[in-house]
Amino acid sequence: MIPVAAVRTEGDTNRVFIIKDGAAHEQLVQLGLLENDMIQVKNGVVEGDMVATSNLDKLNDGVFVRQ
Repeated sequence: MIPVAAVRTEGDTNRVFIIKDGAAHEQLVQLGLLENDMIQVKNGVVEGDMVATSNLDKLNDGVFVRQ
């Protein structure tokens, strides 16, 4: 489960940004159940991945970020 705010939806495509080694990496995800402000991720994210939850409009694949 991740915050709904972490998902960028464009048409039928859902993406999140995984933060790894100081950079944002765009990842396609398959979503599942919605519960309050959290949504299930069926594919694309594994437990332990750090998912960006803010400033998504400023992120692109490969952009360096501060944690």
